Amino acid sequence: MIMDNLLATIKEISDILSVMEDIVGVTSVVEDTISEATEIAANEEENFTGLLFQGIENMPEIKQLMLNGEFEAAVINPELIYHPCQLTQASVKTLISSKRNQLKTKSLYAELLYNLHPSRSIRDAIEAMGVQDEATEALFAVYGKRKGTIDLLNKYVKGNVASADKIASLRNVDSIKKLYKIKDCLTDDEKILAYILTVLSCKEV
Repeated sequence: MIMDNLLATIKEISDILSVMEDIVGVTSVVEDTISEATEIAANEEENFTGLLFQGIENMPEIKQLMLNGEFEAAVINPELIYHPCQLTQASVKTLISSKRNQLKTKSLYAELLYNLHPSRSIRDAIEAMGVQDEATEALFAVYGKRKGTIDLLNKYVKGNVASADKIASLRNVDSIKKLYKIKDCLTDDEKILAYILTVLSCKEV
């Protein structure tokens, strides 16, 4: 799964968030970042690549390689990703915070995990959004040139790249609703996604 058209996805997020007006009465803060998203999308060095791997055989080894500085990436638990738009929104927010020197964490990748989590606790975000050693499925997110990123992940990850369409089948809706405190009466897919994106957009407000 590669996020190819960042700006188009940001606009899609704005459209999705518009349905939240009848739920929480908020205006999308994402719309205020369109111009910055355009600049980011045009900069190859800031491109965001997200790849979903299944059948991973060496998660402990991957974590150790990252600790040793062999490569940098965010390793994300796909069970808590309701839709790829979450990744796009969090990645843009992370890059904008970096440009403004307003990172809450020590790296882009920790910041990405933080921006995917509804609370302001960095520790909780990293623990919840990261993966366990026994995990066989994970989303890998890397900033930088796409070809180099894909080569890097294929080099280190012993597993199979899966389509973005697989995310919906991997998500754990009960866990997601618990994490975001979504009421059981909210069942529409688009409104659930809009609720999640709104919570993530507004958690610093």
